[in-house]
Amino acid sequence: MSKLISPLRGLGYEVHCPRMTSVVIMHSYGGKVGTNALHSLSREARSQKGLKGGIIQLIYVCAFAPAEGQSMAALIAESGHEELMPVVFHIEENGGPRFRDTKGPLIGDDLGESEEEECKMTGPAACKENPVAYVYCTKDSMVPLGTYEKLLVASIEKDGREVKTVFFFWRLVTVPT
Repeated sequence: MSKLISPLRGLGYEVHCPRMTSVVIMHSYGGKVGTNALHSLSREARSQKGLKGGIIQLIYVCAFAPAEGQSMAALIAESGHEELMPVVFHIEENGGPRFRDTKGPLIGDDLGESEEEECKMTGPAACKENPVAYVYCTKDSMVPLGTYEKLLVASIEKDGREVKTVFFFWRLVTVPT
């Protein structure tokens, strides 16, 4: 996870968007990376530091937004869809997942055991400090609709953030063909 977050944080908001307001759209696993990497870049947080601009809206499209310290496997298990894990993953003896697809994983690169800890949310979540919208993708077969409603949106709302939701019926890239 730090390999993905460090470049985002290291380049800094000032390099790419000085004094500008931004809307960030995250899809699939990008929701996890963005949730972890974009904290403290909200317009409100930047204003408190005397800086202009910042993020004014996070939009999650068919995306994950885990809580601090939560892994993707734990997120799926908590959603009640653990029985779907073997469809995409082979579970190793040590409990770690390995993608079944031999031509290439459906939803990302295969991770080794040493990277398991790195895949947990490590810092404050950006969705706690920004307005949030969530696009439900009803035709997405990788993340069942109930998971969106029950787990992802509910976990953000649990922290006191309002989440605006919209239903969308387009088949996204995350749908295996």
